[in-house]
Amino acid sequence: MLLRLQEGQRTLEKQIPELNAGIQTRIRQLSGEIEDSERKTREMLEQTALRIDSTQRLLKLIVALLVLSWGGLFYIARRLLKLQEKSVAWKGKVPASAPDEATVSWQKGEPPNALEGWKFER
Repeated sequence: MLLRLQEGQRTLEKQIPELNAGIQTRIRQLSGEIEDSERKTREMLEQTALRIDSTQRLLKLIVALLVLSWGGLFYIARRLLKLQEKSVAWKGKVPASAPDEATVSWQKGEPPNALEGWKFER
């Protein structure tokens, strides 16, 4: 039994360097994968931050346009209310109608000013 234990111990001592080398290789691989993952995560966070900034700017623009629109509508509503409150009355005299001789008329199909030598082309 002692011989078997000694033989098992020797076998383990021979396998330990191989196992250690395999473990070290795997640790290096995992470290590289972690670094790649961190870099990709950082890039994604930067892109997300840029998208958030552009979205915030767009929302601010939309809010500003809404506020300006509401302000314009409020201004128009106030002006309409003021116009309704004021009575519109003619403050001057209505001019007398012109005599019938001054009325200009022409025959159908004849352009105005045809008698004065105007030439109309199509």
